[in-house]
Amino acid sequence: MSGINNITIGIVKPSTSSGGNGFPIPFLDLKLVEKGSQNDIPNTNLNVLQIGDFVQGMKNSKTVWKSARYNGGDPSDRNNYIPIVEVIMADEYIAPVPEPIQQPDPTPEGLSPLIETLGTSKVTSSSFSLSALPVRKGQGVGNINSSIEIAKSIDFSDYLVISSKTLMELLEFTVNFNNLSFNFWGGGIKPNTSYYYRARMTTNPAYEGQILWYGETKTVTTLP
Repeated sequence: MSGINNITIGIVKPSTSSGGNGFPIPFLDLKLVEKGSQNDIPNTNLNVLQIGDFVQGMKNSKTVWKSARYNGGDPSDRNNYIPIVEVIMADEYIAPVPEPIQQPDPTPEGLSPLIETLGTSKVTSSSFSLSALPVRKGQGVGNINSSIEIAKSIDFSDYLVISSKTLMELLEFTVNFNNLSFNFWGGGIKPNTSYYYRARMTTNPAYEGQILWYGETKTVTTLP
């Protein structure tokens, strides 16, 4: 591996100046680019690397020294320099290869149970009403339980479930939420607060290997 011992050769080339211009240097060589000083006494020997002088070049394959100060000792030992301006190069960028779009398995038309999350009504500072629309097409499901989940966080880690009054009914239904529904949350529904809700359908027995079917997640915000 080339080392800083080549500096003396490099600086006497006509094309190389103390300002760092001139022909490129070999990989991992260091080039003397500016004379320094020792105890405030300027270094004057332009052909010899002296303590306090400044070099430029590659510290290693991923680090560039725009300027480093030589402290004495073995010139090829990078530990004998103090980096002044150091640039660490990023690893080579590899553009990500987009994954092919996976098309969902086709659902047999008229066979999947669905439920749609609808809107809100009667919104106050401490209550509101939510609606959903269960739909069953085709045959193969023995029982459908239509309900609405409501939560304080979008991950539904803490939620309530309110079922429709007529579980087998495949019509739009509305359930009312008020302070009595949220006692275990402490303090009931709060004003000027957003809640997440989604329609839910439970099938028994499982249909297409699935028991729970969900509608779109929506939000409702209480009045101040």
